[in-house]
Amino acid sequence: MPSLAVNGVRLEYIESGSGPQTIVFAHGFAMSSMAWREVLPMIPGNRYRACAVDLRGFGMSSRANRYGLADFAEDMYSFGCELAGDGFIFVGHSMSGLIGLKLAANHASAVKALVLVAPPPARGVKLTRAILSQLQATGLVGSDSKDEKVAWSLDIARAFLPKMFASPPPAERIEEFVAESMKMDPHAIPGCLPWIVAPGLQDLLSQLSMPTMIIGAGRDIIPAHLVGETAAAIPGCRLEVFEDSGHTLFVERPQMFAGVLMDFLDEACKSR
Repeated sequence: MPSLAVNGVRLEYIESGSGPQTIVFAHGFAMSSMAWREVLPMIPGNRYRACAVDLRGFGMSSRANRYGLADFAEDMYSFGCELAGDGFIFVGHSMSGLIGLKLAANHASAVKALVLVAPPPARGVKLTRAILSQLQATGLVGSDSKDEKVAWSLDIARAFLPKMFASPPPAERIEEFVAESMKMDPHAIPGCLPWIVAPGLQDLLSQLSMPTMIIGAGRDIIPAHLVGETAAAIPGCRLEVFEDSGHTLFVERPQMFAGVLMDFLDEACKSR
C-alpha cells in the first residue's frame, strides 16, 4: 500500500484510477480502507482518482497520541492536499461523515464536494436507555451506565460488525471486517467515542457552501430522520435514502451507491 506522512502520522491508502478529480474515501469506526473495496472499481478511472485511506490508528496506518475530531479533520486536509493541490472531493462514512463536516467547515476552499454516508447527527446523540442497551449488547460498553470503560475483542467485533448491515455480506467478508477491526489502536476507542456521540457541529452546517450530499439508510442503527435533520440544515444539500440498506450501505449496494455518487459528482464538478 502507498502511504503519506502527515501531521506526525503515516496514512496508508489504496487507490484506483488516474482521472483529474481526486476523491478521498474515509471509513467508519472499527473499519479501514478495505470497506470501500467493492466501490473503488466502479468509479470511472478516466474521470476520477479514487483513494481510500486508513485513518490514524486504524487499518495499516500508524498509531497516534491524539484521536480528537480536529486531529482527524486536519489529517484529511493534509492528506487530500498532498494528493491534489487544487482541491479534492471527500466521501466519509459514519464517523468520517463528522470528520468531513469539520474538514469542510475549516478548509472550505480545499473541498470541492462533500458526501456524507450514514453520518451520526451533527448535534449529537442522546444516550437513551434503548441506545445504551444496544451498545451493551455488543459488549462495547459495560452493563453499568456509569461505566465508561470501553474495549475491543474478537467477540465484540463479531457481535458488533454484523449489526452494520441490513443484509450482511458472506461470512468470509464479515471475517475480513473483523480482522481489520483488530488492527485498531485500543486508545482510538476512548479517543473517538466522545466526539462521535457529541460532536457539537450543528452550528457549522449553515456555513457550508460546497456541493453536499448525504446518503442515509432506511434500516440503519442511525434513524433516517436524524440524517434528514442534518441534510436540511446544509444549504442546497441533496439527500438520498437507501430504504432497504443498513449502516454500511455501500457494501450492501455498491452498484447503486456508485451510481448515485457519480450522478452527484459529475454535476458537482461542473459547477466548481
